[in-house]
Amino acid sequence: MTISPEEYKQKLLKAFDREALKAMMLAVGDAYRTTPEHCKRNYDPPDRHDMIGHVRRARVHEAVRGVAERYSLDYRDIPNMNGSCYFLSIISGEIRLICCLVATQKSMVRPAKIRKFLAAQNFDGQGRLPFMQEDDPDVPPTRLEHLAVLIHAPAGRHKDQAAFVDIVIPNRKFTEYLQRVELFGVFPNEAEQYRSLFKRKKKHGEAEGA
Repeated sequence: MTISPEEYKQKLLKAFDREALKAMMLAVGDAYRTTPEHCKRNYDPPDRHDMIGHVRRARVHEAVRGVAERYSLDYRDIPNMNGSCYFLSIISGEIRLICCLVATQKSMVRPAKIRKFLAAQNFDGQGRLPFMQEDDPDVPPTRLEHLAVLIHAPAGRHKDQAAFVDIVIPNRKFTEYLQRVELFGVFPNEAEQYRSLFKRKKKHGEAEGA
């Protein structure tokens, strides 16, 4: 059995309709936009600097969780393997979606134990799916579920801007992506409106400094 990149894309689009994907993109962008101001209001330097990553992660999860509620998607907050933190997991159709910060758009998601466990059925055509029990027909198959990751990163030194918001499907070993959907490319008008917020902000700052 082989699952092609296009088939993975269709599974993803079947699990999450366009409006839900657009809402997720905008939610992540808004979480980035509001995080620095939240830290500025609530923390003194240098804690303000140190907390920005933690607050951004929390606000991204909070925002995407809100999208899941709005579109009646099944979600839950799951602890990692050692219980040191929780992560948001959204399940729809054959897709389980989690969120993850990466260094750059080309970076691979870090292969943490819990992520590798959840990606066990991300099949790349190199062998049988792990749920296939051909030697024991009495064993019921495990629910077919593929891990997708909503990845994002700040735009360089601009901590209030998301450089991109993509959904990727990694292979089981986290050595390559089997599929990538660049949400800024899927929704160019909304992405440009988002970027224009910062262009106006920059021009306003230059005008005040003139």
